[in-house]
Amino acid sequence: MLDQLTTTQHMRTIKTKKVSWIDIDKPDSEDIVFLKKYFDFDPIILKEYLKRNKQTKIEKHKNYLFLILYFPIFDRQAKKAHPAEIDFFITKDRIVTGHYDEIMPFEDLIQRLALSNSLKKQYLLSSSHLLLNLINLLFDACQPMLDHIQSNIEKIDNQSFNDNEAKLLNEIAIVKRDINNLRLIIRPQHHILKIITSRLTRFFKSFPKILAQETMSSYLRVWHRLEIHKQTIEAIENTNTNLLSFKMNRKVNIATVVSALLLPLFFITSFFNCINPTNFTLRLMTILLLATGIIISVVFIILHKQKKL
Repeated sequence: MLDQLTTTQHMRTIKTKKVSWIDIDKPDSEDIVFLKKYFDFDPIILKEYLKRNKQTKIEKHKNYLFLILYFPIFDRQAKKAHPAEIDFFITKDRIVTGHYDEIMPFEDLIQRLALSNSLKKQYLLSSSHLLLNLINLLFDACQPMLDHIQSNIEKIDNQSFNDNEAKLLNEIAIVKRDINNLRLIIRPQHHILKIITSRLTRFFKSFPKILAQETMSSYLRVWHRLEIHKQTIEAIENTNTNLLSFKMNRKVNIATVVSALLLPLFFITSFFNCINPTNFTLRLMTILLLATGIIISVVFIILHKQKKL
């Protein structure tokens, strides 16, 4: 029985009479020895358990299922989300989870389960209940990241049309990066969730279909919000880019008109200077012509700006 097992220092155990949950933080060779001793897990799978994988998977074995999922966690140093791998060994009455990153939803849940027997019975009603509750919890933990992205989108939207389009390009790029990172992590879970439902239905005699539907709904809520954020920031980016392009074209047009106004004056003054460079009257006329051209150009620019306002 689990009460008699000698666990390692990386393990936390939550158990009821029906189900046990062993969570292993940063598994090492000592943990593999433990799993070999007390569980009938495939040695090849256990060897793979110590390595970081690149993709989600689910494998059915004789007495258990092996599952790999990825969920986003926020890296405060890099200031962006990265995928955290979580491995699941699922038996009829036990679930063993392993991960190399700190999974805060698990940390919070373990503390709450230790303090509440009623919550423990709710989560650990069966192995299938526990698995779906954990996955549901991990999807719900994505919502604060989506709230943060939404807040950044609203800030960018509020700064639009304030003559800072060039500055907004960098902020838009950061938001698009955050959305794409989450999409790359979340999207593969959709396919694996469908397979999980099918495999668990065959693996367990009684399977909580309603809870499975809630888990899929949790995924869809995250994915739909990501799609909305993606469409919103792309629309803002298009508007910002068009506005920036329009203003750049306007500046180019003004520069072209000013050049067209000044070019004949420069030509005339250069011509007179070549004819008689020492004539004071001609030099004075040259200065007056240049001054007149500059004044006309300045007046043109001022009138153009007033028309824009």
